[in-house]
Amino acid sequence: ALGPLRRLDDLPELVGEVLRPHDAELALDLDELDDHRPGLGRAERGGGGGDGGPPLATIGPAPTGRAKCKKCGGAIEKGTLRVTVFSQSHFHDGFDGANYHTECAPNTARGLDPKCVLLLPWRDQLAFSGDDAQKAALRSNPAAQRASERFVETRRILTTEVKPKDVKALVEENGYALLSGPKPIPLDVLVDIAADGLAFGRLAKCAACG
Repeated sequence: ALGPLRRLDDLPELVGEVLRPHDAELALDLDELDDHRPGLGRAERGGGGGDGGPPLATIGPAPTGRAKCKKCGGAIEKGTLRVTVFSQSHFHDGFDGANYHTECAPNTARGLDPKCVLLLPWRDQLAFSGDDAQKAALRSNPAAQRASERFVETRRILTTEVKPKDVKALVEENGYALLSGPKPIPLDVLVDIAADGLAFGRLAKCAACG
């Protein structure tokens, strides 16, 4: 890690309260956490899963309260866990996503995207991960549990207390792109990038491409 991301002056003071890099209670051994740092990948919403089939189902906090559950028709409240299952579209050459409450979601043969599971609070990782070895390691690693709590709380504050334009500025000023090719990177992914950097420090540049 290259140290904490530079925080913008107009970010809420609450962020600083959570992100005290030298706080004794929250101090983390980054070398010990290499295997537990949350992954930032996302399944492409319109693209396939790499083998011609649909992407793996995703799980994560609902960014708004506008989505409806396909099974029960009820609203999925903002911040509650939402499962998105992808299937072949009847209207275009790609895949459409249907949203569900976790208790309403169908069993899917392809399972949940493990990268999304790693972004959940550690207790939810234990509930939804399909990797028994990862769950066993997480249960016995208090440092990884604290890392998960720190990341999730940082992401919550960025989502609820910080304006989207400030999240984008924070990401951009620390050398991360706002575009993936010609397309803007979704705000929820930028929030994950900012939260990861604020909680654990910048990632080192790629040795091959810089």
